[in-house]
Amino acid sequence: MLTCVYLAIVVYAPALALAQVTGINMDLSIGLTFIVCIFYTGIGGIKAVIWTNVFQVKQEPFLSERRPKPTPLIFRLCAC
Repeated sequence: MLTCVYLAIVVYAPALALAQVTGINMDLSIGLTFIVCIFYTGIGGIKAVIWTNVFQVKQEPFLSERRPKPTPLIFRLCAC
């Protein structure tokens, strides 16, 4: 329940400021705020995955007993 109230306040406050400054409709302002938040969260998630892969690649040679031939970084990032 508190999460819903928090989410409503977090979206409504910047949407209200955007609507007051630009003069656009409040519904459009709320929609734009949601789109920006989703995009920003997605980019942050992608950065987190890339940084995790970088740290795993740097630690991998120290964790294995014998050192295999390293594969190119692009193959490690694309492997699912």
